[in-house]
Amino acid sequence: MKRIALICFVLLIFTACGKDKTTTNNDDLLSVKENALSENLFDDVFQQVTDASKTSEDDLNAGSKSTLAGGCATVTLTPFDLVTWPKTLTIDFGPTNCLGTDGKERRGIILVNLTNWYRQSGSVYTVTFDDYYVNDNKIEGTKTVENNGLNTNSNLSFTITVTNGVITKPDNSQVHWSASRTREWVVGEPTWILLDDEYLISGTTDGINSVGDTFAVNINTPLHAKVGCPWIMSGELTIERQNYSDITVDYGNGTCDAQAVATMNGVSYPFSMN
Repeated sequence: MKRIALICFVLLIFTACGKDKTTTNNDDLLSVKENALSENLFDDVFQQVTDASKTSEDDLNAGSKSTLAGGCATVTLTPFDLVTWPKTLTIDFGPTNCLGTDGKERRGIILVNLTNWYRQSGSVYTVTFDDYYVNDNKIEGTKTVENNGLNTNSNLSFTITVTNGVITKPDNSQVHWSASRTREWVVGEPTWILLDDEYLISGTTDGINSVGDTFAVNINTPLHAKVGCPWIMSGELTIERQNYSDITVDYGNGTCDAQAVATMNGVSYPFSMN
């Protein structure tokens, strides 16, 4: 989803002339920018969690009790055995900023309660935070990922929720953000090869931006994402903004290309996501 929000932000820069003339007193891009920020930060959290979980599983097999992840965080799994559940995964980046191998600075602690490993049907990961920051943005709230097992298409499906999400930006302004989504793993699950993974994503997000305006993102047609493709390949979403026109984005027919169409105020704008 982080790519979706960023694409929408870029799109709006070029189509701002189509906004309602009555809304020029406010920044009609603010909700889109801050949704993109929230998407990026909460997606990054779970990337840290899945990496640490996989590393901890490897550590168990190797008999090591902790490890250093991403050049910064000390990862600890308790209890450290193969049979006791639930477990607590602690990802501690320390009290001062540490520059990770991905170029992001992090500090503080991510805490994870896991009932089983990520691929196991019925497993639930519940993620909370202890004074945790990414690039000086403080992240609060709870993110939960539940493995629903195989769906009617015989694909692994995950329910992903963010509740009471708060992003405190470096200027101390706050964004309140929540999400409720389903992610279906449609290609690549049996291979353990990251680059062949493909997902269908559905659901909603909503929030309150830093000046108090509400916004919501609704996925109308499931979004088709592929790890090896830099763009959303198909699907449609709508961004609803308080006091501003809705924007609908159509990502095409499944081809891995940069072409999409946005519609605002009844006018369609073909654009490139490059």
